Amino acid sequence: MKKLGFGIIGCGWIGTLKHIRIYSRMAETEVVALCDIDRSKAEAAARQAGLTDARLYVDYREMLQDPKVDVVVVAVPNALHADIAVAASAAGKHVLCEKPMATRATDARRMIDAAKTAGKKLTVGFQWRWRPEAMYIRQLCERGELGDIYFAKAHGLRRRGVPTWGSYMDPDKNGGGILWDGAPHSLDLTLWAMDNHKPKSVYANVHDLMRDKPEGNPWGIWRTEDFRVEDSGFALVTMENGATVSIEAAWLINIAEGQDMKTTLCGTKAGVDMFADNGGVRLNLVVTSPPYASQRKYDPATDFKPIAPEAYVNWFRDVSDTVKAHLADDGSFFLNIKEHADGGQRSLYVKELVIAHVKMWGWLFIDEFCWRNTANGVPGGWKNRFKNAWEPIFHFGKTGQIKCLPDQVAHASAAAFDYDPAVNNNVAQVDKGKDEKYSPEKHKGRLKQGVARPSNVIETRAETNGNGHSAPYPVALPEFFVKAFTALGDTVYDPFLGSGTTMVAAHKHGRIGYGCELSPKYCDMIVGRMRKLFPDLPITLAGTTGTFEEIAEVRGMPIAHEAVKSSVKLPSGAARVGALFGSKPEVLQPL
Repeated sequence: MKKLGFGIIGCGWIGTLKHIRIYSRMAETEVVALCDIDRSKAEAAARQAGLTDARLYVDYREMLQDPKVDVVVVAVPNALHADIAVAASAAGKHVLCEKPMATRATDARRMIDAAKTAGKKLTVGFQWRWRPEAMYIRQLCERGELGDIYFAKAHGLRRRGVPTWGSYMDPDKNGGGILWDGAPHSLDLTLWAMDNHKPKSVYANVHDLMRDKPEGNPWGIWRTEDFRVEDSGFALVTMENGATVSIEAAWLINIAEGQDMKTTLCGTKAGVDMFADNGGVRLNLVVTSPPYASQRKYDPATDFKPIAPEAYVNWFRDVSDTVKAHLADDGSFFLNIKEHADGGQRSLYVKELVIAHVKMWGWLFIDEFCWRNTANGVPGGWKNRFKNAWEPIFHFGKTGQIKCLPDQVAHASAAAFDYDPAVNNNVAQVDKGKDEKYSPEKHKGRLKQGVARPSNVIETRAETNGNGHSAPYPVALPEFFVKAFTALGDTVYDPFLGSGTTMVAAHKHGRIGYGCELSPKYCDMIVGRMRKLFPDLPITLAGTTGTFEEIAEVRGMPIAHEAVKSSVKLPSGAARVGALFGSKPEVLQPL
């Protein structure tokens, strides 16, 4: 089957990190052309995605004459959408236009008319419709299970989430602010689920009262004079059938927790409230050690190929985005990875990954932990370096107000020292390094019996028996983060579960554990390990309709431990990627 040839117009962050990355990986599509008025951006995008055969253009009109281009992606500033889309349709191309469709209704109609005249497809990038929970809500509405929907709310409130790059703050290029950025997604979700696009009247108001308050924005600060669009907008829409739709949207607003990219529907029979952000389970803690770049052979059953160092940051973006979408505002994300050495020097991809989390993906870099392997003896030798005896663990958060419970990892000490400035003002000076440095002699009078908190150096031995896994976690490592950054009943997740150590730590301390693992061999290993350690624990293997015995038989993996046997049946389609485990009987559902 011939692949669809995609031509991307606009090689900014959306064109590069979203469209190019996706279409260059799909079996049915290929990126054949890139266009940007800045040729260096097109060259960089092609290089980053490995598109050695893609043709590069600086004039979109020339690209539209390329016979290999079947579909044109319009990923340029909003004010330019209409003219490019109309020209692409006239050139016989299908068009996928980033939202918003246009900055004026007359331009949107021109785009529709051009596509109809050419007999080509035109669609707008409302990708949030295809989230599992969004499709599930749409099905509920289509089956009439909500009854007559008389009230709906399109949620688009961010506590702090102002995009400071590109043309977002330029009304001439962007059209406006939040009402042209996030709000269209929330409104589209709502109207699409209701299958109601006929408004009768609109009462609305917009504000720019927060434009001079850049403090705390995870995507950087801005100059007040550059912020020339609305920062919030609110509307009450009455539909022709009498239904009421409320729209709430803000880039920054003083609320406890944001509610963005979601909808609430109220009907005469039932109502439905979508999870905020990306739906599903709200995570309190994510701890993981992802695959290394260009190292180790992986289970061939997964079809996973090692990622080259130069492509690693681009590959990891999906993982980071998914974690961020599900992580609670006070949650923590711990990433354990250390770069390899090659040709006498260390690779830089881990450093680039950390910087990307902050500079490109909007995370806060909270702290860095050191895991020191206390195993005796360090065998081996190299010409210009020593063998690894420690690994970094990077701590990211969505906000600076993370849940932190240091007393849960504290220990009794006869030399405890109170660092609370409210208790000891002198200590505040010591802690800031302004006055004096701590020493047992100087501060002997302030030492007391109490609890001492650990440092950010975690000392524990590496696992010697990984049950067949090449690089198993020591249980003590995720156990430290589970205890220090979650409370009883909180949810812990590991997107690269490996031998299941994070699950062990979560259940051991009364947390709800979820994990994802692509390898069938490791999935079976994890089930056996958890059953052996916790014989009465109900473990669910999502994404199948069979029991563990049936799955094991199909895979040719004998069940050695009697406790592994289970008669629990699981709903199909519950896991979207790999296998999902929970230390509660429930699996992740669309809602």
